[in-house]
Amino acid sequence: MTIANRYILKQLLLTTGFITIILTLLVWLTQSLRFIDVVISRGFTLQIFFKLILYLLPDLLGILLPIGALLAVLFVYNRLNNDSELIIFRATGFSNLMLAKPAVFLALVVMVIMYLINLYFLPLSFQRFKNLEYDIRNRVGVHMIRAGEFNNFKHFTLYVRSRQKSGELRGILLHDARNPHNQVTLAAEEGVLLETPNGAQIVMLNGNRQEFDSQSGKPRILWFEEYRLDLSTQQEDQDKRQLKPYERFLGDLFDPPDEQINPSFEKRLLAEGHQRILLPLSIVSFILLALNLFLRGDYQRRTRSKRLLIIFSLCTVLEILCLSLLNIVDYAFVTIPLAYSIVLGIGGLAFYGFDRHWQFLDKRLV
Repeated sequence: MTIANRYILKQLLLTTGFITIILTLLVWLTQSLRFIDVVISRGFTLQIFFKLILYLLPDLLGILLPIGALLAVLFVYNRLNNDSELIIFRATGFSNLMLAKPAVFLALVVMVIMYLINLYFLPLSFQRFKNLEYDIRNRVGVHMIRAGEFNNFKHFTLYVRSRQKSGELRGILLHDARNPHNQVTLAAEEGVLLETPNGAQIVMLNGNRQEFDSQSGKPRILWFEEYRLDLSTQQEDQDKRQLKPYERFLGDLFDPPDEQINPSFEKRLLAEGHQRILLPLSIVSFILLALNLFLRGDYQRRTRSKRLLIIFSLCTVLEILCLSLLNIVDYAFVTIPLAYSIVLGIGGLAFYGFDRHWQFLDKRLV
């Protein structure tokens, strides 16, 4: 790589990094706001909050890094043209293809990063994010109980008249709906909520257990001095939870291990798998297309904004088209090959046409 190409590449890398970081921070901030209330209201630490937003990072980078790279290419080459540096490079013998080498190198670097994200970090982070989110929404803990209110958890409703600083509870009413056909209500004078490695347990003292006998049609009441109830259903529910497409690794998308899987869900898995493969390839094709159109024809300052807008809009429309084709799962045997054909065809045509004059196109880009 020549000194000129290294000079352009350095600007591209710095600009891509800057744009991507700014976009990521902006989106990251807006996304994280929706977790603040849930985390704080349930008494979790800031460490849990930062874990949640950290697990969102691979997904955000997978979306924003290609955008940052494309914007960086347009910005850097537009600045080079405004400063007449492109004219100098061409005067020293640089062809359009030679000028495009730094951008192609950038596109390949972004493609590799995208594959690392899509094939490993994205499903891993989403699995951990979903597990942690589920834990936050359904964990029962002393710090989450509000005295004088009905506290709703998954399968449970708990009311306490008062809660002592020591953790003791007074005036307990608990409705257990884990078994829809045999729901139980417990009342006790006092008790304590214990957090164990296997989940929360509540120990109630001096109370009764009430349930409805479906055979006799009468309620049954059991009086007790001490009653211990396990409130944890998290691990059982986690084991039953079916992983979403974005939580699965590539092998599980094309060959799902689930014994029973809905055919429509299987098609969604297939679409997600091809999307993980195709999107990193598309950034190479779209950067080639953008730079081909940018360097082509007579580039006049009065029309530069129009040309940049056309290039970015065209790449956006093509990206949306490819994503739409991948998600038309009922006709996947046609739409998926078509999406690959569009991406690979655009990349090949743009690369082939760098130093070729196509009069019909050059005139329209003036």
